Amino acid sequence: MPAWAHDPPAQAAVAGKEAGTQANAVAGHDAHATHRAAVKDWNAAYARALKAHLQGLAAQGNARGLLAAALLRPAIAGVDPATGTGSSAVASEGDGWFDAASAVRPRDPLVAWRETTGCQPLWRHCDPAGALAFLLETAGDDMAVHLSALAAAHQRGEMEAAAHHLHAAVQAVRNSGPLVELGRLLLDSVATLQAPAMPPEVAAALGSDFRLNRAATVADQNGVVAMAVWAAQALPAYGPLSSMCRVDADTSAGLRDDCTRIMARLADSPILIEAMLGTVRSVRLAGEGKEAAAWRERLRQLNWTQEQAQHLIMSSTAPLPADYLQRSLRDGEMAAMNALLEASGIPLQAPAGWLPENPRMRGLVLEGREPVAPAPSPPDSAAAKPGAG
Repeated sequence: MPAWAHDPPAQAAVAGKEAGTQANAVAGHDAHATHRAAVKDWNAAYARALKAHLQGLAAQGNARGLLAAALLRPAIAGVDPATGTGSSAVASEGDGWFDAASAVRPRDPLVAWRETTGCQPLWRHCDPAGALAFLLETAGDDMAVHLSALAAAHQRGEMEAAAHHLHAAVQAVRNSGPLVELGRLLLDSVATLQAPAMPPEVAAALGSDFRLNRAATVADQNGVVAMAVWAAQALPAYGPLSSMCRVDADTSAGLRDDCTRIMARLADSPILIEAMLGTVRSVRLAGEGKEAAAWRERLRQLNWTQEQAQHLIMSSTAPLPADYLQRSLRDGEMAAMNALLEASGIPLQAPAGWLPENPRMRGLVLEGREPVAPAPSPPDSAAAKPGAG
């Protein structure tokens, strides 16, 4: 949770039985409360600096600056990053920034792509259908564009059009990677912020809040803000694609081949959710075919990377590398996790015999399908008889 989104309460000091213990506890409480007040003051100063910075980005009038300002605006205070709603005073400051970004000509493809994923309440002129039409006309060779068009057609119930866009996505010669591009924009936008200096007590407190296992820096704060905003953005609609590519779906040979190929492309994504979707679905589609063993092994390796990185991040002792969040946003989570493992001396390849902790993933690795939950046991016959016991 980013520092601007909360102000953790001071922990109550536990008074001991001895007078000396009580005095130490009260002193510790006072010190903690003092540090919390310093964090609150620094957060307020950071929010003021960010507000001025976003106003400056928006004032430049270019599409990317306006987009970054519109998306980062919730980080100022009191606004939900996922919906853009909250404090009316803060919301009114930038309620036209996204509309201005989408009105810049020539149109920016990233702004249009963000528009296709869904509108926030204050984006009064947001037009997902128009943005998608623009992208199809100007970037028809982009896999990401056709996946967006697939989702839109599927939601309209136009299954033939959805299948057309699936095939076009498979044939597309490039993938613009808008999720990574958006992460880079947010990161670059906060990196130029003239933030206030961070006092040592604030650095220590935020390092604890962020679970860094080290003192925080302004770069950490910027990374947390950018990551929080990035994670709150609407994802592409993967549900329609998954529905079309179910193993039990009644599909033609051509459609099934397109599903196999698009999932293989997603499995190569630097974004974890896309890599996991593509790999899991590829395991299911492979069934017992000749590619089954290779896909199951690939899923095992992916789970190894994710689990080891998660253990390191949640560790109470290992410090998080200073560039972890920045690398995640700039290069994708897969690159960041691999770098984290390397820096910690953990092999990138799972050892022989290792299996995921998650039972669902373990079942997919071992058998290519999820484990079936056991049927509930019937009630005890004696207990079921009237008057029994």
